[in-house]
Amino acid sequence: MKITILICLLWNCVAFGFGQEWPTSEFISKYNYQPVRGNFPNNSPDENNKLIPPMYPDGVEGINTMIKKEIIYPDTKKAPKNKGKVLLEYVIGTDGYVTEIKVLESAGKLYDAEAKRVLQKMERWIPASMKERNVRIRYTHPVIFK
Repeated sequence: MKITILICLLWNCVAFGFGQEWPTSEFISKYNYQPVRGNFPNNSPDENNKLIPPMYPDGVEGINTMIKKEIIYPDTKKAPKNKGKVLLEYVIGTDGYVTEIKVLESAGKLYDAEAKRVLQKMERWIPASMKERNVRIRYTHPVIFK
C-alpha cells in the first residue's frame, strides 16, 4: 500500500512538474514580457529559420527601469568622477539567464563592477528561439552613470 501511494505521488510530481511548458501565455501576459530586438545576423526570409528575439518584462523599457532602480553610485572619494558610461556585453542563455557579462567600454573599475552587478540581477528572460529551439544570444547594453 505504501509503495502504491509513493508511486502515485511520484507520478503526479512528474506529470505536473514536467508536463507544463514554460513560459505559458498567461505568464507572459501577467509579467508583460516584450521582445527585445537587436541587430541579429540572421535575417532569413525563410520563416523556419527566423530568429524569434528574447523577451524581458516590459522589454527594453523594463531593462532600463531595472537598471535605474538597482544602480548604486560608487563612492566619489574612490571614483574620481560621478558620471560615465559602461558598455557591457552579455549572453542570454537557452535557460533565459544572463551569463558571460563582459565590459566592452570602461568608465573605471568601480563603475564597471557596479554595472556588472546590476546586470547580474536581471530577471529571467524568455530566451530567443529558432526552429522551435531555444538559442543563446549576445547583447550589448550601456549603463550610464549621470
